[in-house]
Amino acid sequence: MENSVIEYNKGREVIYSVFSRIFLNIMDSNTYKMLEDIMPFLENYKEDSENKLLSQGAESIIKHIKAYQTSTNKEEFINDTAKQYTRLYCLGIGVEISESVYQSVEHLVGQEDEEIYNIYSSCNFQMESSSNEPLDHISYELMFLSYLSKGVAINYEKNKELAEQFLKIQKEFLENHLLQWVDKLIEKTLEFSESYLFYLPVTYFIVGFIKEDYEYLKEIIGRR
Repeated sequence: MENSVIEYNKGREVIYSVFSRIFLNIMDSNTYKMLEDIMPFLENYKEDSENKLLSQGAESIIKHIKAYQTSTNKEEFINDTAKQYTRLYCLGIGVEISESVYQSVEHLVGQEDEEIYNIYSSCNFQMESSSNEPLDHISYELMFLSYLSKGVAINYEKNKELAEQFLKIQKEFLENHLLQWVDKLIEKTLEFSESYLFYLPVTYFIVGFIKEDYEYLKEIIGRR
């Protein structure tokens, strides 16, 4: 039982970390390598017939990775994906990927920063990035979950009380934050055809993963 929890949380750490990076910066060869490394995870999720977001997202991401692998000009391929990222997330006329835009009354970036800052600080989490994004940016929220998943995996045997505390924090964070707005993120992303080749599948996958992960957290916490 303990080994399965540890291994599963190692997987959670990796998934949240990779998708955090995808949303934070334009794709590069290193990020594509990360996606290639998690292909076995994606192949498993592609067969998930119950969670359509996971299966559809995984299938399209796998196709994208294979297209990259067989491309005769990988630099051009990466540049095309970078243009999609820029159009969607960087020009101010595309898809916002910060919680406060969807949740705050004013719909302004950064409105949730104080609350999010207090949550991060309570867990000694600091986003290791040179980016100047707000604290409620999806990348930071996903990396926070990756950080806590790593904490669960490291501490589950030697400090189970701390590990279980991390699990509860994750469950509450999903309930009060990501699960409150990621469906709206999908709706917004669907408005832009530039997203359909890669970033819509990425969004489908991570939203499906978040929802499945929440059920996992409810189940494992309920056993205590």
